[in-house]
Amino acid sequence: VLRTPGLARGLMVALMFYSIGVFFLLFSVYLQSALHQSALSAGLVFLPFGAGLLLGPLLTAYLKRFAGNYVNPIGMGLETLGLIGMACLISDTAIGASPPTAPLAVLLFVIGFGQGLGLPTLMRMVTGRVAPAFSGMIAGIASSTLQISTALSVAVIGGIFYTLIGDHQSTATITHAFLVAILCIACCLAMGAGLAIKLARQSVETSAFKKQAAR
Repeated sequence: VLRTPGLARGLMVALMFYSIGVFFLLFSVYLQSALHQSALSAGLVFLPFGAGLLLGPLLTAYLKRFAGNYVNPIGMGLETLGLIGMACLISDTAIGASPPTAPLAVLLFVIGFGQGLGLPTLMRMVTGRVAPAFSGMIAGIASSTLQISTALSVAVIGGIFYTLIGDHQSTATITHAFLVAILCIACCLAMGAGLAIKLARQSVETSAFKKQAAR
């Protein structure tokens, strides 16, 4: 079963997908330690992300009519663009000053919306590559891969963040470390989106071949 064509690539997409897991930790550190916001204020900043994460799955079925198997890479692409946009917004903001509220809210919504599109379609993309009898086992493997992805993102990208900070926990140092970290996350998501595009193309070609064979 594990040798099913495309399954290993699908699990690699899952491994890249939750590289964003460390974002919530590091963004909180940036808001509270660099911008000196309270815990409540920092929590409220995440609300647009939550709204996007809620809306994404609700629109997945509708978007699938137009984008088909490309909904997942579209979602991961939106996450990537949102993180890059956030890096540009923060870098254009004076050190120690809060980024403009409206653009930041839009970018967080885009990131959350992308993740909301990507997660349900990711599970279908992985489990759909095997026979129904094995879908439960593969779903468990995919879920474990997502958890490993989160742990690796905290260990690797979080390690990069705190290494860059070192003993100099100034506002400028924390801001620089956060920018590097979110660009690392964006790179991981971009790689996952690239793999997902290849899987989507493979699925389209397979479907076309089956239709021709049926004729």
